Amino acid sequence: MQIPVLNENQKRQLRVQIEAELYRRSLYEFFVAASHILYPQVEWTYPPFYKYICDLLQEAVERNIKGEEKKSDYIFNLPFRAGKSILLSQIFPVWCWIKQPSMAIMQISHSETLAIKHSHASKMLIESEWFKSLFPDITIRNDTSAKANYMLQSGGKRISFGVQSGILGEGANIQIIDDINSPSDSQAVSQSINETYANTIYSRLNQPLVDFRIILQQRVGNDICQYLLDSNSDKYFHVCLPVKISPNISPVEAIELYSEGLLWKERFSEKVIQDFLSALGTRNFNQQMMQTVTSEEGNIFKRKWIKSITSSEWLKLTDNEKNIQWNLYIDTAFTAKAKDNDASAAILACTFNNNVYVKKAWKWWLEFPEIVQKLKEIKIAYGVRMMYIEAKASGLSIKQQLQRDGFDVADLTPKDKDKISRANAVAPKVEGGHLYFIEDTWNEMLLQEITTFPFAPHDDLTDVTVYGIDNLLNKSNFNYSLL
Repeated sequence: MQIPVLNENQKRQLRVQIEAELYRRSLYEFFVAASHILYPQVEWTYPPFYKYICDLLQEAVERNIKGEEKKSDYIFNLPFRAGKSILLSQIFPVWCWIKQPSMAIMQISHSETLAIKHSHASKMLIESEWFKSLFPDITIRNDTSAKANYMLQSGGKRISFGVQSGILGEGANIQIIDDINSPSDSQAVSQSINETYANTIYSRLNQPLVDFRIILQQRVGNDICQYLLDSNSDKYFHVCLPVKISPNISPVEAIELYSEGLLWKERFSEKVIQDFLSALGTRNFNQQMMQTVTSEEGNIFKRKWIKSITSSEWLKLTDNEKNIQWNLYIDTAFTAKAKDNDASAAILACTFNNNVYVKKAWKWWLEFPEIVQKLKEIKIAYGVRMMYIEAKASGLSIKQQLQRDGFDVADLTPKDKDKISRANAVAPKVEGGHLYFIEDTWNEMLLQEITTFPFAPHDDLTDVTVYGIDNLLNKSNFNYSLL
């Protein structure tokens, strides 16, 4: 039998056919190739967890195409910057269309901007010369070529939106729910997102027994994963992969994916992990990198984090400094003189060498005229540069009165966050050793309150301390206005 001799064009066509078939048969091989097409500037490595995830979802897709009942929905908890969105929100949908060109895919992100980013990346991959040479029949309809939502000539479609931007009344074969909770979300926002999932997103599968959901989330506290695992854990196959080996790895056999105790030693070395710990603080690190909902140490602020300095040490430290500026941070309440009620609270603080120093702290149970008089006295006695007051309820009246009397007062307005979220935002600064108390009789009062927050009966002083740290170091979680 004579073996046919192929010309160069035929050889090239055969290579393309073999390559296309390889990618059709393997999500993992397609991901490896496509990641270089989408992000050629990245020095890619492929730790074992990528193939593990790909194999799980390939089986799920193939069952779906056959019309077989799904085994489960999926929850994936991975550290940020682990490439989960590139794999599952950008490349995976395209591979699904290679397998089943009529498949409908719905992808939900925390914001509309992120949803568009992921959807557009999928579109760019389809429109790349590399992809068109392999799968010329998979093309996007010209009349539906938007970045977020589009249809294929073959009937497949992509629907993408932000979880808080409104849910489209469409169904899907696969839902990809990608980091719909953010570390900056308040408890109220997290609760709203959970309700949106339960009341709207959950019902959008075309065939609930066959079609499936994928939830991707770096842990951020009261997030969608906590909600689902607390209420319906048996319905989800839970893959939890912290950045290094820990007891919360799930399933337990996934420990085999780790090398030298690390999930991805090339990207997340021990040094990099320590840098993240220093930058994020224990609580945020445990959530976002270790996939643990709360810090094992308990409360947000720890006593050992807060440093003290004597008055003489402070004077020696600032002996040659002529421009120390003291600010007063105030939370007010009109109350009867009963300590079961909310108090007015204030701290006197400044910044020096990128640290916050608290000189005084007060709590008062006073009526309007007495509070105004007390603040005037403090302003004069300590040479206060600026008074910051949260201008709501009683605070607004006090601010207006002080301004009428010729005092410098700024409005302090939190950016739609609850007290716990505000505290978490500055906790890394405190853990990093940037908060000092100048030794005085008030120290224990403030230490007791701040280190028992959020479980203490009162949090007035904690709140103003958080205000001060943010104003002096972060300037990110509140609006500061002289208006």
